[in-house]
Amino acid sequence: MYKRANGFKRILAFLFDIIPIWLLTLLLYKIITDQSPMIDGPLARMTHGQIWIKDAWVPIWILYCSIMECTPLRGTLGKKYMGLEVLGPGRRPLRLGRALGRNFAKILSFIPCSLGFFWALFSKNSKAWHDSMAGCGVYEKQ
Repeated sequence: MYKRANGFKRILAFLFDIIPIWLLTLLLYKIITDQSPMIDGPLARMTHGQIWIKDAWVPIWILYCSIMECTPLRGTLGKKYMGLEVLGPGRRPLRLGRALGRNFAKILSFIPCSLGFFWALFSKNSKAWHDSMAGCGVYEKQ
């Protein structure tokens, strides 16, 4: 009843999810610091607090994805929109521990030029590195 998700649908789902989160953190940055979130000078002039606020989208995204993958939606709103679900071993729904592990592993997928994410486009089983590390898969509903 399920087939492996198309890598391009996964990318579209990611963009659908990450763009609002990123824009929200930029808005919060502007509200909290009263400065433009666009960098107009060297990063060295940013305070630690400004850097943390600017990069706050990462933990927000990890928590959002982890929590949503444990709901009956079995994925984020972007994945739902694209007709995708994240499932664990035996194609069962994820529990919070595995979902958190999968989403923290996204950091490792991101570090080498996002190669771990793009791996899903070219791998035989359409799995990104973080899917393989967590024993999960992203599937299209048929």
